[in-house]
Amino acid sequence: MTNGAGQAFEGGWTKVKLYFMLGLPTETQEDMEGIAVLADKVARRYYEIPKDQRNGKCQITASSSFFVPKPFSPLQWATMQPMEFAQTEIKIRTEPTLPTYFSARPGSCRGFFVRSADSAT
Repeated sequence: MTNGAGQAFEGGWTKVKLYFMLGLPTETQEDMEGIAVLADKVARRYYEIPKDQRNGKCQITASSSFFVPKPFSPLQWATMQPMEFAQTEIKIRTEPTLPTYFSARPGSCRGFFVRSADSAT
């Protein structure tokens, strides 16, 4: 991932968007914390390029959505995380202590829970 981002940065790009799904059945706290670690690694890759060869500031956007089991899929019977989990994750991902080049855009947890309730009936 960092190599691909590095090639984009060397080609003149300054923005990278990362997409993640939270709440998967085998996900751990370490996996979730790894999102910020990966974003930081991508940003560090940008700053490895000499300053005179960079095109302005680096911007990394990490978007996330929450796992909703879908019928007729391999995970159709997997349990979905409770709404409190989603609200906690949104709080963690929007902490003001994140670096300035990192913007977190968590998905709307209310929409995911409404859709999952509709599909269950």
